[in-house]
Amino acid sequence: MRFLVLIITAGLTAGLPGVDTPGADPRAVLGTGSPREVLQELGAVRTAMQRDAFLWTPLMLAAADNPHPGTVTMLLEQGEDPERRSLDDWNALMFAAAFNPEPEVVKVLLEAGMDPNGRTRDAWVAAYGVARYTGRIVQIESLGFGREEDESGERQRGWTPLFFAARYNQEPRVTELLLEAGAEADARDEHGLTPLDYARDAGRERVVTILEEARRR
Repeated sequence: MRFLVLIITAGLTAGLPGVDTPGADPRAVLGTGSPREVLQELGAVRTAMQRDAFLWTPLMLAAADNPHPGTVTMLLEQGEDPERRSLDDWNALMFAAAFNPEPEVVKVLLEAGMDPNGRTRDAWVAAYGVARYTGRIVQIESLGFGREEDESGERQRGWTPLFFAARYNQEPRVTELLLEAGAEADARDEHGLTPLDYARDAGRERVVTILEEARRR
């Protein structure tokens, strides 16, 4: 069974929803700016994002799109909290794993101590977060609910960063970095699906090979 997640994101391309953005657009500044450029605008960006309806932070937006790992490092040095969660229960590593094709950005966040096996509260919020950020309809595969339990008997729910990388990130090296950092290739969500299942569904052949090899080790 497939399910669709459709989020209305009116105004997303013009700036952050629910935020007044005079001057520079925070998403544009954080998505492309060098460390120096972002630092110069950081006060104004933080002010503009205080009322962000989706609870995104400057670090989340830079992690998602910025090609300069130094910008992410600078934001961490300026006190940005890597463990903050968005409205859809994503942290900065999840944003980077899903959207940023620059592996060094993921590496910076992992070196800052972020957990490669942290989870969203469920798979639904993972899909909602993608829909909100991209403004696209999101379709993922569901094979049933509440099927998977870990060794303690507790039900496993949600996505780790590896799910995001396997399903959405166009750079296979991001998947490799997460695995090297200890991401669990056999993790399952509440639908009983693994990152490998989502990579196969997306037709991501190189990522499928990487995950198959990781699960054989």
